[in-house]
Amino acid sequence: MSAMSRNLPLALALPCMVLGDDVILDGHLLLPAGTVLSAAQIESLRRREVDEIVVATPDERSEEKREAELGLLRRRVEYLFRRAAPDAAMQALQKAVLEYRLESAG
Repeated sequence: MSAMSRNLPLALALPCMVLGDDVILDGHLLLPAGTVLSAAQIESLRRREVDEIVVATPDERSEEKREAELGLLRRRVEYLFRRAAPDAAMQALQKAVLEYRLESAG
């Protein structure tokens, strides 16, 4: 089973949650991705006025369902760019949109 990341208001954070991304404040790393949060760390983030964190959550989709969803995303992007001129700029934009959507989907 793979993991997905989601944004979570710090007010909803609980001990034992795992950070899905680094917590950075004013250019300083407070906690690295993969940290298992403790109550003390959550309180420390509150004191520093961190409003939101990214936590890792299990991806409970089957591999078949995940691949089917990714296939739908690919086809959707192809459809959106169906009338785009076949120039380098449009191809680069299509690739960037596809990569963004695939990354967002997990």
